[in-house]
Amino acid sequence: MAIIKVFPGKKNISVAIDYVTDSKKTDNTLISGKDCVPTSCYDEMMSIKNYYDKKDGNTYFHFIQSFSPKDNISYEKAHEIGMKFAEQFKGFQVLVATHKDREHPHNHLVVNSVSFEDGKKFHMTKKDLERIKEYSNQLWIAEGLSIISNKKSQVKDVSKNELAVAQKGESWKFKLMGDIDYCMAISNSKEEFIKNMNKLQYQVTW
Repeated sequence: MAIIKVFPGKKNISVAIDYVTDSKKTDNTLISGKDCVPTSCYDEMMSIKNYYDKKDGNTYFHFIQSFSPKDNISYEKAHEIGMKFAEQFKGFQVLVATHKDREHPHNHLVVNSVSFEDGKKFHMTKKDLERIKEYSNQLWIAEGLSIISNKKSQVKDVSKNELAVAQKGESWKFKLMGDIDYCMAISNSKEEFIKNMNKLQYQVTW
């Protein structure tokens, strides 16, 4: 089953870069950049933000592209698909890292929120999310991999109003969903999940 998750980020983009390039989760052979060089992507992305004077609001978008263990896909093939997935973000720098710290490969894509072509900010409507998911599905189909059905699409479970509020960073429900998914993605045990949630100021009862 193929799953796409996305987390808008308002913190310094270095937070996301440091996480996805953590040597405990990946290695240099599984880190690449679209329109940027991995080793200098932070400076390159910040130079675009500074040039267009757009450093507020969402600073990046963090996409997670997960593969099913049943697909038995290699880390190298997963990374190749991740790079193809990154091509859809026209005009935006993208850092792609494939993590291998779990039983199944999963790609992390950090997308700069400011376009290097015209300085416009990256925005997502419900229609955009559907288009992104469909593009990912086509990549999976081309590789003969399984995809998530439309009935189970997480995008369809979010109302247009809820998404609009979330885009402004005002939805507590959407933020909670994102924080839970984020902590699950970076945790390898129940204890680690609770610890990560506590760091985000949540009290967890298991």
